[in-house]
Amino acid sequence: MQNIANLFLFLMVVTSGSLVAVVSANPVPGEPVLILSAQGVLSREHIVRSSGGRLIGPTSAPLASLAVSDDPEFVERLRSLGTFMVLDGRSIAQLCGASI
Repeated sequence: MQNIANLFLFLMVVTSGSLVAVVSANPVPGEPVLILSAQGVLSREHIVRSSGGRLIGPTSAPLASLAVSDDPEFVERLRSLGTFMVLDGRSIAQLCGASI
């Protein structure tokens, strides 16, 4: 049992650094962002369009979508319209082992 607890603690320490790096990465204008919000996909699409961007990707998750805009104020507008969090999409993709 002690070995399992040690393994769990080790995995938490190893992955927490990656998670902190991803969450602290600043979104870059023109690059994909991951938007987290409680609104449904249709409401999220409206928020993204109202902020000057567009959804990307074939699907959206219940609480998240990828979006992009060249507008430097895009991220601030998203935040002002009620998104929980706006994260750098490339960092999230790297964490998941994908490339955008």
